[in-house]
Amino acid sequence: MRETVDRLRLVYHWQAPTRMDLPELGAQAALFPDAPVAVAIPSSKGTWLGKRLEQFGESPCAYLIRSTDFNRSASRLKLRSVSQWNGRRVGWLDVEGVRLGIVG
Repeated sequence: MRETVDRLRLVYHWQAPTRMDLPELGAQAALFPDAPVAVAIPSSKGTWLGKRLEQFGESPCAYLIRSTDFNRSASRLKLRSVSQWNGRRVGWLDVEGVRLGIVG
């Protein structure tokens, strides 16, 4: 992950990322301030992200969509887990092997 983070910072002149554990993705992530990108590595091979990497290699694996009414979205979509991500609530769905996060 360090190599990827360093390369992104060099190319895009991004600030140093915040690192955090994301158990809902089975990952450790580097979140760049004011950038729409995070870099993640699996916390272990048996996690969802670890299995995805073995199957598809490095590629986008999760996407975030903003909701203007998080509680309503959570109820209607039956979000499987809700967590805090960079100070915001995120609820997750599995859609065809990709994680879709609803941000409130």
